Amino acid sequence: MKLRTVNSFLGIVITFFVSLQQLVNAESTIFPNLNIDYDARSAAMAGAAVAVAEGASAVLSNPAATVSVKNNQAFIGYRTIVDGVWGSPVVFSRSFDKWGVFSALICGVNAEVEVIDEFEGEPVFTNKTGGAQYLTGAMSWGYSIRKDLFVGTSLKGLYNRLNDGDVIYSAKAVAMDAGILYRTFRNRLTLGAAIRNAGFLFKSFDDNSYNLPFTFEAGLSFVGDQLSSVRLALDVNKKKDDRLTFEPAVDIDIYKKILSLRLGYAFSDHDLKQFFKKLGGNEDENYVKTNWNTFCAGLGFVKKVEKATVGIDFALQFHAQFITPSTIVSAFVDF
Repeated sequence: MKLRTVNSFLGIVITFFVSLQQLVNAESTIFPNLNIDYDARSAAMAGAAVAVAEGASAVLSNPAATVSVKNNQAFIGYRTIVDGVWGSPVVFSRSFDKWGVFSALICGVNAEVEVIDEFEGEPVFTNKTGGAQYLTGAMSWGYSIRKDLFVGTSLKGLYNRLNDGDVIYSAKAVAMDAGILYRTFRNRLTLGAAIRNAGFLFKSFDDNSYNLPFTFEAGLSFVGDQLSSVRLALDVNKKKDDRLTFEPAVDIDIYKKILSLRLGYAFSDHDLKQFFKKLGGNEDENYVKTNWNTFCAGLGFVKKVEKATVGIDFALQFHAQFITPSTIVSAFVDF
């Protein structure tokens, strides 16, 4: 198959994921699946997780927060992305007391698309089905420096298998995540920061240059003295080739720390500028919200069952574009 056809097919597959972030240089991005929320708690809060996540699922957002695992914890999730594209993570974490918490992650994403060729600049439908499989494997470590300060890191191996209907191509990379977490004011205020996907590509589909979706994220969460059932959170993140994104959210305990309601909303700095223009009467009629995610909502259930603790989370992510909302379900058992 000619290189231009390979690149065309790459563009089709990547478009599924790029639409999630509205990347500025979409064609140069590889492994965009790493930008997606797979934890229903984080997804329900529009991605605000760096100072909120805890337990085994924290491997996906801030490995420092895995220190909350006291014995063993297993986590599994499933999410739809768009039609024909879905992802699922599995994590197991174990505490080794003074040595910290070690975790293992496997996360897969599967995409199926119709192969579209290109002839003299015009798309040609081939009636062939192709697809892409993304696989991420990671080992993570979380460590308590003192009772209010925690650090963590993850080493990840990344693999992408691309089937264009005739030939199979692959790409491989390694990357690192690192995070820090600090709690103060009797644990009512939590500050967190993380870098994700810092690494390099050592095998590509072709001779073109691609970037990993490097991300820096910082956030805080706060629980008041008078309203201890409500946790407010705000994350700010910047992905490579993407806009600055804000993610305000709230986590509300609605029944005895057993049932929780979560709400969140994501918007970019460009969205914020357009909001102030609208207030000033200078609204751009051609403006389209840049973030794929808009309003997000979900429920969380946690229950002690004999010597184990079981949790189930559910989330819906509504999108700026007219497509079906994404459904995310995840569960954990602490034993």
